[in-house]
Amino acid sequence: MPTKPSAPTTIASPDELNRHLQRTSWSTWIILGVVMFLLVSFFVWATFAKLPASVVGTALIQNGEASLTMKEEDLVKLAVGQKVRISGQERSIISFVEGNPVISPFQLDDGKYSYSIVVKEIRPIDFLWGAGQ
Repeated sequence: MPTKPSAPTTIASPDELNRHLQRTSWSTWIILGVVMFLLVSFFVWATFAKLPASVVGTALIQNGEASLTMKEEDLVKLAVGQKVRISGQERSIISFVEGNPVISPFQLDDGKYSYSIVVKEIRPIDFLWGAGQ
């Protein structure tokens, strides 16, 4: 035979209230404090940190001049003044000739290298507001 759920108990006096209340332990407060610290730390980081969005590819260096290979959709993201990083050296895009970027000369041996150009920096908090798109 199924049993009926018991009716909620009512408190008739302040003394009965003391019996029903439980004291929160220190470990509960410590856990709550750690969780709050992590949440605040995350929001501080997400507000002030910047995540770079980069264009990467292969660069051919000849006599210090870099010739970059990239997709057409990446080329439209570039602008004068953006930094190009190749093998630990950083130079700037100084102009465009026939749609291709002209970069300050590098002090590297002739050959193929990987390059990286930061085209945009996004704050993680912007993803919450929808501005990171």
